[in-house]
Amino acid sequence: MVVDNKNGFVYITDSGCGWSDYPIDGGIIVYNMRTRTLRRVLDRHFSTQDFPDFQFDIGNKPVFRNKPIRIGADGIALSADRSTLYYCPVSGRNLYAINTSLLRNFNMPPEEIKQAVRAVGSKRTTTDGMHADNKGNVFYTMLEGKGVGFHRPFENTFRDFISDDRMLWVDGVAFDQQGSIYFNNNRLHEMFGDYEIDWTYPYNLIIWKAFVGHGVKSYLYADS
Repeated sequence: MVVDNKNGFVYITDSGCGWSDYPIDGGIIVYNMRTRTLRRVLDRHFSTQDFPDFQFDIGNKPVFRNKPIRIGADGIALSADRSTLYYCPVSGRNLYAINTSLLRNFNMPPEEIKQAVRAVGSKRTTTDGMHADNKGNVFYTMLEGKGVGFHRPFENTFRDFISDDRMLWVDGVAFDQQGSIYFNNNRLHEMFGDYEIDWTYPYNLIIWKAFVGHGVKSYLYADS
């Protein structure tokens, strides 16, 4: 989830997890902190669902090889100016966006919200967690790419930031106050994919730190 601490809203992805023989019901939940009311939008919209018949592998190991998993909207990030919500499914590679003014208006018809979704482009990788910085960039984990990448909205580009063969199933991204990001890897696909894991290997469950740049922080600390 992401918090709009300026307008008083919380956005939560509902990935509607399922398996190959069960449908999923992806969507986004919008919570108004002032009125303590919530609304579910983009229910089963193509952008919150898994890509049909999508399968992927990490390091030449099929993810859930015996029963492909289906995960809809999961990664989520809020732009530094709070105007754009970014999100993506795990079972797919596209990044989607929508103007938050539509989501904050609980009287906005569901169909108008669906029509306002914008396909930003392909990240060239599956993604779990995301986090936007205070400079306008959107960082996303790269499951297939084994690392972290970032999207520059003002250039409409996707770039790899860091990658390492030890970064297996990079999950979440967070910022500190000194210009670095923290992210973890957990080998989730191997744990639940019937693969043998060497539990003596020191990089099975690791938290990584990487310097991004001076003055770079979470979107929460963007200048007003």
